[in-house]
Amino acid sequence: MSKTTLTFSFLLLFVAVPVAIGTGLSAVTNGVYLAVGRPGSTNEPVPFDERLIFLPFCDTGQVELNLTSPPYGIKIRMWGGDGQDVPKTALGQSFGSKWDSFQDSLVEGKGLHLGYYNLRRAGVFAWGPFTNNPGLGGGKLLPAPKDLFQMDKPGVYTLEMQMQMLRVNKGTNGLTRQLIRFSPVRIKVEKPPDVKPAKAAK
Repeated sequence: MSKTTLTFSFLLLFVAVPVAIGTGLSAVTNGVYLAVGRPGSTNEPVPFDERLIFLPFCDTGQVELNLTSPPYGIKIRMWGGDGQDVPKTALGQSFGSKWDSFQDSLVEGKGLHLGYYNLRRAGVFAWGPFTNNPGLGGGKLLPAPKDLFQMDKPGVYTLEMQMQMLRVNKGTNGLTRQLIRFSPVRIKVEKPPDVKPAKAAK
């Protein structure tokens, strides 16, 4: 698979969607915080087969952030009601696999990733407080929990997600970029019991 194809597939994970309710919030880091939830519903916990959504916020104005691909920018973990960690799928294992090499994602032509200069369209703005946009309008989509974890048994799970991005600071001497590592966000995810079809009447 070519470098271009890999980058394009990661960009597809950051498609904007209109509405999400029922989210978890990170702590404020350098004036910015993160919301993670599900699109289009007020119900919690999040259904295991519905895609997740995230959006950063800033209570003091508008801040530009640069995203990178999930191996560099998103760490995930899940555990069940028994406290045991849930195994990840192949896709889930790729999330956060290069977390500590974040700087590599910013260098053109280094490794498998094409770098920041090819990811400008994956930027996002943190603007205003969460209370002004609790539906996460303009948020970014991520895969459904079932695509990230091997959720074999029905029940309620806890999903923990942590993200890191670059904050773009514009000054008189030009642009500078500051790494922001958000605190983990936790949300509940539910896999319902398997529903067996009703037997036909005799």
